[in-house]
Amino acid sequence: MPEILGLNLAMELSGVGGGYRRAAAALRRYGYSTLFVDLHNTIDNVATGHAAWAADAIDTYLADLPRVLGPEGVTAAWERIRVGYRSLNPPGGRVAGLYAALRTRVPTRS
Repeated sequence: MPEILGLNLAMELSGVGGGYRRAAAALRRYGYSTLFVDLHNTIDNVATGHAAWAADAIDTYLADLPRVLGPEGVTAAWERIRVGYRSLNPPGGRVAGLYAALRTRVPTRS
């Protein structure tokens, strides 16, 4: 399902760089080994690691869709991927509430 592709990309990107760097700093500060987060930062990297594989999976999935579903199908699939990506960390607050309310009132293109 496209949502799983999006969620997988979000998961693989979630700690790369900032999150893993902050975790390593905290572990170092309290005298713990940083090996776990250092390895994950390396394994999940965006150039050749799991994050790159997740992006490649999305590219591969989308590559054949125009032939099978046409341009509208690609747009719908991309929206489903985006929903999966956002599901890891959904937006909150007033703006998100307003956006959700507007989406229920504005008809979508079919």
